[in-house]
Amino acid sequence: MSRRSGAPLIESAAEKNSSLVTFLWQGDAETKTVVVLGDGAQGPPADNQMTLLPGTRVWYRTYRYRNDARFRYSLSPNDDLRPMESVPPAEFAGRFKTVIADPLNPHTAKYAPVPMSELSLPGAPPQTWLDRSSRPVPKGTVEQRPFHSKLLGNETTYKVYTPAGLNARLPLLILFDGESYARELRAPETLDNLIHEGRIRPVLAVMLNHAQGRRTSELTCNPAFVKMLVTELIPEVRAQYPIADEPVTVGGASYGGLAAAFAALEYPDVFGGVISQSGSFWWKPQASADWQWLIDQYARAAPAQTRYFLEVGLMETGTPGGRPSMLASNRRMRDVLRARNCKMAYSEFNGDHSDLNWRGSFADALIFTFGSRQGS
Repeated sequence: MSRRSGAPLIESAAEKNSSLVTFLWQGDAETKTVVVLGDGAQGPPADNQMTLLPGTRVWYRTYRYRNDARFRYSLSPNDDLRPMESVPPAEFAGRFKTVIADPLNPHTAKYAPVPMSELSLPGAPPQTWLDRSSRPVPKGTVEQRPFHSKLLGNETTYKVYTPAGLNARLPLLILFDGESYARELRAPETLDNLIHEGRIRPVLAVMLNHAQGRRTSELTCNPAFVKMLVTELIPEVRAQYPIADEPVTVGGASYGGLAAAFAALEYPDVFGGVISQSGSFWWKPQASADWQWLIDQYARAAPAQTRYFLEVGLMETGTPGGRPSMLASNRRMRDVLRARNCKMAYSEFNGDHSDLNWRGSFADALIFTFGSRQGS
């Protein structure tokens, strides 16, 4: 098997269920180095430099991946080769000045923080619940509402997804990084499709945005933020929409997954479900010397009836600043939850830390959490 147009080039590898992926760059007389960057290129930039094909200006680098890989990557001609953990924050913009999306790959990431391209190998899990075009599915409504928190002293917004044609009281799902879930992860489309096919119960979803500059402080195990959810946001939503009298599910990706698990630990009677997509369980407070702070709190906590959906990517192995990797810390969180006999679904996808993967597996999280009693 080989893909002969565009780049990267994809060919069958000798190892079963594997592919050789060759990244290409057309250089010029000024090109001194070309680097492949991203979770799919493990190790520091210096270890991911392309090779110049003798007698040409074509640079290349070949990797072997399992056929189910899905990830984003960048190319960086004349990269300065500094690992990100060695770059002072004031120099981040300069560090990325040579980073570009692959001009030979038509699949460019729309919402990535730096220019990136997308790559899904032939065996990557299908993301069938994102698409409306193949089925006539009634569309739920999405409305945006302003939100003022007296407790936090800030202003923000949230989007509310309500399923089509239903007036019954609905279970409540709260998602952090609301704009990302509404746009990049396409949560409304996924909910429409799963509800229409009877795979999950109808759900009302609140996609909460964070006040300007507050995301990190709000999502890193912040008791005031979680108290705001319980005492301000949830009562406001219950007053405006038909919400079922049952525990709330809370979820997010990266820091959002960390915050969801922290909320359930703080208020186990309020939050009955947690969705964590590549949760940042490596995190620690600034004053602490111990990484994986929240996992330690869980290890000492009393058992609860909360249901947990956890997932993480096999490519999430970076350890910037000496912290544990996403992969290692999620595995430890899994083990702690199992030791507490929590109801849990845990999975590892062969991919990177991005919505390119989370948007597909979000459907798995919904099915585990809200699976219809009648659905198969």
